[in-house]
Amino acid sequence: MFLDFTLEENRPASFATNRGAPTFTLSGLSKISGLPQMKAAWLIAGGPPQWKSEALARLEVIADTYLSVNAPVQLAIPRFLEQRHAFQEQVIARVRRNLAEVDRQLAMQKTCSRMTVEGGWCAVLRVPATRSDEDLAIQLLTARGVSVHPGHFYEFPTDGYLVASLITPERTFAEGTAAYYHSSSRRRETASLGELQLQGVGKRRHRVRDCVASLACSQIARTEVHLVLCPTNS
Repeated sequence: MFLDFTLEENRPASFATNRGAPTFTLSGLSKISGLPQMKAAWLIAGGPPQWKSEALARLEVIADTYLSVNAPVQLAIPRFLEQRHAFQEQVIARVRRNLAEVDRQLAMQKTCSRMTVEGGWCAVLRVPATRSDEDLAIQLLTARGVSVHPGHFYEFPTDGYLVASLITPERTFAEGTAAYYHSSSRRRETASLGELQLQGVGKRRHRVRDCVASLACSQIARTEVHLVLCPTNS
């Protein structure tokens, strides 16, 4: 889905032409054209011929039964695809500037680093694993107004990962990253979350989302949230 947003000079090859292993290559207007409301996506099935034939037959039933595309969107797709280039240029330009800001601020401290960003619009930050990523994300949200995603949202197996969106407006992004790094350098990630009590919440990711909703409601008339990061598709 993010092959169109490659940041490196050498664009990676697509899996669309794969024939060696069962593969589904996905894309859609939501990402490549910035049009999630249009509800149009597609996939390419690749792999051994017999498997591919069976998979396509089953997908046809699913698509006809549950996922039919409305006629107006189908007719507009050619124009949407023509217009995607301007959108992608704006996104990539902002991502590059925000990534440069991340690197600038990382160079001024020694406790955090980032993983290589090959494409897309998120940066994975490596942070000291002195608490769960979830607790750290909630602490940043409630104490600093900085919203990031904990690593377990993206199936990282251990703590020590935060995921930040690089499509946040540059000024807001710079303020948010500075707030995090300043906080990190002062407390060395040892502050507790004792002031935050959450009752009756089952899944871990619900805790972060409930805090986002609660904070947004309580701060509308009082405080600007410095950094809103990481759109989620789940």
